[in-house]
Amino acid sequence: MSKLSKAKRDKRKKQQPKRAFARLSDQQQVQNHAVLTNEEGQVVAAIGLQGRQWLLSIGGQTMGNADDPMPMLAMLKHL
Repeated sequence: MSKLSKAKRDKRKKQQPKRAFARLSDQQQVQNHAVLTNEEGQVVAAIGLQGRQWLLSIGGQTMGNADDPMPMLAMLKHL
């Protein structure tokens, strides 16, 4: 390997255009549609719309998604 290999490689890297980083904030925000709360007013579960997907969140974790909100409402009813 030549002594200049690293220098050539570094020069080539600097000349390449910068790659854009994927940002988490670029995702569509979730719009809440139904929220289940306990006696203290804390949110236990929620149903929201993100783009065209309906999401069911229980305890801060996404537990399911669907194209139609009816299965999510049925799951929320059984909690």
